[in-house]
Amino acid sequence: MDINLSEFLKEFCPDIPDSVRAGRIYKLTYSEDLKNFSFFAEYGSIVPYSDISAFNAAVTKAMELESASLNPRYPKELFELSCMPDLIERLKRQVSVVNGFLNDADIAVNGSDINISLKHGGNDILAKCGFKRELSQLIYNQFGLSMNVNLEGENAVSAVEYDEIIEKEIGALGNEPEQFGKLRSMDCIDDKTREEVNDFKA
Repeated sequence: MDINLSEFLKEFCPDIPDSVRAGRIYKLTYSEDLKNFSFFAEYGSIVPYSDISAFNAAVTKAMELESASLNPRYPKELFELSCMPDLIERLKRQVSVVNGFLNDADIAVNGSDINISLKHGGNDILAKCGFKRELSQLIYNQFGLSMNVNLEGENAVSAVEYDEIIEKEIGALGNEPEQFGKLRSMDCIDDKTREEVNDFKA
């Protein structure tokens, strides 16, 4: 399959961001009831995540779907440090525990290593919830690069501070995505780690 995204959707959803229109669809998947669509498209330049999010919302509404998802793929040469904020923003929708803990973090790209220095704790929580694996997979999916993600910084975060971080991020998103339900109770970590987190001083 190799068709222009805007041409494919012109009868259904003409109002999509300009940056998205030039994508070439190389794969399309959908659910049996045709209510969930995933578009996989190639681009020659980086599409801001805000435009991807706007595309998802526009297509979902116009086609009366439950969900629509655009998954871009880029030439590996386009990957650089400036791509990280958008990658992390996308991860916030996939791995909710990302929210808050990466605020103010120092990020450096050295060859095939991505080094992230946390400023607000949460190292162990991010590790247990698969953040490193998910970020590496996202970069591979979008750029075809195998990157090692390294986390540095304190583990310590109190349950109160944890909840404050989540409340702040929910406010920033404007609503509460379904995945925040489990995030509030730290369901992604085991009982031992949860006890350790609750014992930390704020």
